[in-house]
Amino acid sequence: MSDMLIISDYNILLTLHKAIIEAKFSENPIHMELPGSPLLAQVSNQIVEILIRKEIESGGYSAINWKRWREIDEHRREWDIAMKYIVSHGQVWRTWERDRKEEFVRVLLSPYIISSELLDRFIIEADTAINNNSVS
Repeated sequence: MSDMLIISDYNILLTLHKAIIEAKFSENPIHMELPGSPLLAQVSNQIVEILIRKEIESGGYSAINWKRWREIDEHRREWDIAMKYIVSHGQVWRTWERDRKEEFVRVLLSPYIISSELLDRFIIEADTAINNNSVS
């Protein structure tokens, strides 16, 4: 018996993708370690990349939509949820250097892709929210 799981069916991958998004971006997560898990970020990114590749291979038009969908900005629900997650972990966030914060935000927001400009904005917003939260 093999320990390897191979999933090649588009619909199964899509369902798994949706389940991961729900786990990472739940308003009330049961497993608090999941949103910031580098392992889950890696799997999530791989699944989306495979879904995009399958769309391209099948000649589907939604490959472009998938790529647009991955581009996160401050108007997305996931942005707000990730921000709340970081603020709730402000004690740890405060101890991190800039590089560690950037790395964590990319993991937290995966499978979404954040531009450098928006990454700067996200970190400044998180730092400000945490500082304001500690004053009150």
